[in-house]
Amino acid sequence: MPVNTARVKTWPTQVSLKQWARVFIVSVLVSFMNPNGPGLWVYSWHVSFSTRIAKYIAEWQSPDFHMMIWVVVILVPLFLLVLLMLFGNIPVNWPDFFLVAGLFYATMKSIRFLPYYDVQWAVLLGVLTREWPFRRIQGYVVAPLLLLLTGLILFEKPIVPAGKPVGEPILAAQYLKTHPGRVFNMYHWGGYLISQHIPVFIDGRTDFYLQGHQLHQYMAVKNLTENPNIIWKQYNVRYVLWQPKTAVSTYLLSLPKQWTPIIKTKTAILFQHRGLW
Repeated sequence: MPVNTARVKTWPTQVSLKQWARVFIVSVLVSFMNPNGPGLWVYSWHVSFSTRIAKYIAEWQSPDFHMMIWVVVILVPLFLLVLLMLFGNIPVNWPDFFLVAGLFYATMKSIRFLPYYDVQWAVLLGVLTREWPFRRIQGYVVAPLLLLLTGLILFEKPIVPAGKPVGEPILAAQYLKTHPGRVFNMYHWGGYLISQHIPVFIDGRTDFYLQGHQLHQYMAVKNLTENPNIIWKQYNVRYVLWQPKTAVSTYLLSLPKQWTPIIKTKTAILFQHRGLW
């Protein structure tokens, strides 16, 4: 963000290598103060490098650079930083550089680290351009631009009040509360159904399902790589809750003698199995 350096002054500070080391060691020791102790690090390592999670869950996968948005927010900042480091006249802040490099690597492995990378490259960019004239732009010029940008963001994605369901199968959940039976649900609806006290087949706690076969079976049904009825029969599934206009819902609609759509909305279709398995 542009800063009026004539109005904002700070004393120059420098953190020594020993201070960095002390902060790092203390931070690691403090992280052990949790119910799982050092086991939290083992868990984090396991989840971060799990090939099964990276295979199935989009946020753990590498960015798809066929989408221009990832080129803009990942590669363009990197290009600017490299140019400034090669041709700029300000020495590189190496701790910030290595932090950016590490977060760039993490982002290339998993798109979920992108917010941390974007925050840190902006910090390094601010350091490398601290003597540029544009950094002295008056606040009354910058403030309207920031307000306009904030307004555009809120208009595009308005803030939703806490507890208000958005894109959730509300009518289906209300029906399932009074009509018990095993439900085969979509992955991203699991948390909502649990909040409505409805048992689920799977939910967003992906690591919880790595030990069993549920995650593989869910993906087999979603992609129709196996006969869904075989898997549903194994679990005695009575209801299937799925999004319309998908492969699974189209498949179920083609089997009216076996599956009946009892609730249909723009968000979800609730299918009920006819008869016994």
